[in-house]
Amino acid sequence: MNKFLPWIQNIMRQTNGFDDLSKFLLKTGAVIGLAGFLLSSPIITWIGFIIIVLMYARTFMKDKQKFYQQNRKYHAFRNRIINYFNGQKNLVDQKQKQFNQRKTYRFYTCPNCKQKVRVPKGKGKIAITCPSCSERFVKKT
Repeated sequence: MNKFLPWIQNIMRQTNGFDDLSKFLLKTGAVIGLAGFLLSSPIITWIGFIIIVLMYARTFMKDKQKFYQQNRKYHAFRNRIINYFNGQKNLVDQKQKQFNQRKTYRFYTCPNCKQKVRVPKGKGKIAITCPSCSERFVKKT
């Protein structure tokens, strides 16, 4: 036992540890494995097990540069997904705000730059100047 403990400590010192990609793989493998177990599907359970084994193999890999590069690619991919859904949320918020203002304002799109322009309702025909490109166009409010 006295020789075994320093050997384990030396191996653990050389590992890369758990980064965000490792945590994601561990959680994903556990969820897939549990789902396979609950659905009584050995194939799905094995897929979850393989994902967890790959996570540990990645943690114990010797090439630290490749380890960090994989984590960097994971962060770039995750950020693209997060930014996409944040953009969709902003679009929904903008449409909801425009819907709430529909009784007092009209919304037009500039024919030149496609900028949305908000003007008050009930003013008759007015000349609208785009705040972005200074294009003038006439619309009925």
